[in-house]
Amino acid sequence: MSKSKANVFVLLLISLGALLLIGPEFLYLRDQFGTRINTIFKFYYQAWMVWSLAASYGVVILAQKLRTGWNIAFRLGLVLLLVVA
Repeated sequence: MSKSKANVFVLLLISLGALLLIGPEFLYLRDQFGTRINTIFKFYYQAWMVWSLAASYGVVILAQKLRTGWNIAFRLGLVLLLVVA
């Protein structure tokens, strides 16, 4: 896949995540509690999954584009973040 097609796909993932967040504001299933909490939870969870895929692509692109000094700092920060998580 070419880089431009990959960038378009990632933008579509980001847009899909935004639609998943906005969707329950207008459409939701009435649950046993009479609110939209169950719908919000399920849609928000899926939105974060889609955004995590887009963010992983962004991390790879950023790691490739950074210069030597910043690249080392970025990778160390990323490893530290992953260890803490």
